[in-house]
Order: sequence, then structure tokens, then C-alpha cells
Amino acid sequence: MQPLRPKDGARFHLSCPAPCRVSSQRIASRLMALFQSRTWLGTANVDSAAWRFAYNSIAPGRAARVATPTFIPSEAIATYFEQRGYQLIASPTLYSGQVIDAAVQAADDNNRPVGCNLYIKVYGEQDEKFIVRGPQIAMKPGAEQTLTWQIPDTDSAPISEVGIEITSASRADGTIYLDYLAWRGEPTVTFRRPQRRGLMWKRAWSTRSTTRIGMNSATGIPNPSV
Repeated sequence: MQPLRPKDGARFHLSCPAPCRVSSQRIASRLMALFQSRTWLGTANVDSAAWRFAYNSIAPGRAARVATPTFIPSEAIATYFEQRGYQLIASPTLYSGQVIDAAVQAADDNNRPVGCNLYIKVYGEQDEKFIVRGPQIAMKPGAEQTLTWQIPDTDSAPISEVGIEITSASRADGTIYLDYLAWRGEPTVTFRRPQRRGLMWKRAWSTRSTTRIGMNSATGIPNPSV
């Protein structure tokens, strides 16, 4: 039997049956804090459920963003684990050269067109994150668009998050539906020390020859040294 691949295998979507949507609802809850607005599940004029993101009072210099992590979110989180005896090591899930796809739709009752673009945050100088934006498109009320962007070179610096940004030249309120978010293709990256000074890039590498794998509870995974 062939595996199910809704939305052509997109990482984030709501196409699975209701009992399988628990993880997707958790994703929506996690995104809410970054979006700084109400976030809940809704249904757009598409063939499945979609995330519904409401934005309020966006204006020049005041954008709305919704994102999901693709690497360790911050130095503070890494330090939190280290203070408890664990070294937090993780491989980024998104790299330069890969292509991001997202299907979005503007609600019919939005009060004006808005700009919409994909973006990533990258660890930069002294591990301060900065935004790299993809091409912006105009979203008129009721419009449906597919955003596509190939990630440019980040100088080997890890990408901490990927998301969607909504902007407007004047005050705007409204709703954007997200049908799916996905990325594809092979990375185009050279693994080396980034030119910008910082330490978070090292978190993608193991500094030890011995790693112990285990669980905090339950059974099923042994504790081998590899």
C-alpha cells in the first residue's frame, strides 16, 4: 500500500482525518505566540481545513508574522538544558538552496489588499537573528496565491525559523488562511564557520565521539553508546 502524502507531502497541513489533527493543532498554538494575534482552526475555500490567522492594526513598521522553528530557537533554550546536564544538539531542517512553498488565501471581507511574503530568520552577528525575505505578492480580498521561494546563501549560518509575513502601506485588519507549508529540494550549502561571529552554528555539530540515547520515561529505546 502506498503511503499517504497529502498536499504532495507538505510538512504542515490539515488534510488528515480529525483524530490525526492533534499535532497540527499544537503547531497552530505554537505559532500563535509569534503571530501576536488570535489563531484558530478555520475553513477556507479550499478542499480541506486550513489554519486561519487574524491580523489587527498592521501598518508601516508593524508587520504580522507567523512561523515555525527549524533549529534551536535561542541560546537561552540551549543554556537551559546545559544547566541541567544536557548538551542540546540539533540539525537544522531547512538549508540554503531548498525551495519553500506555501498556499495562502485572503478572506473575502478583508478591508484592503496586503503584502504577503515568505521569510526566514538566520543566526547572525553575536547570534542575533535577522530576517531574510522572499518576494512579496499583493493579496487582494478573496485572492488565492502560492508562495514559492528558493532560499539564498546564508553563509552557512543556521536558519532558526521559517514563516509568512503580512505587511500593509496603511492600517489593515483581516484574515489570511494557510493551506499548507512545505519545502523541497536538495540543500546548496558549504559547511564551515560563518563569517559573522557567534556560537549557535556550533550547536548543529557534535563535539563528542560518544553519544548516549535514552528516554525520560516508558520503555522501547535502549541506551547504547554510538
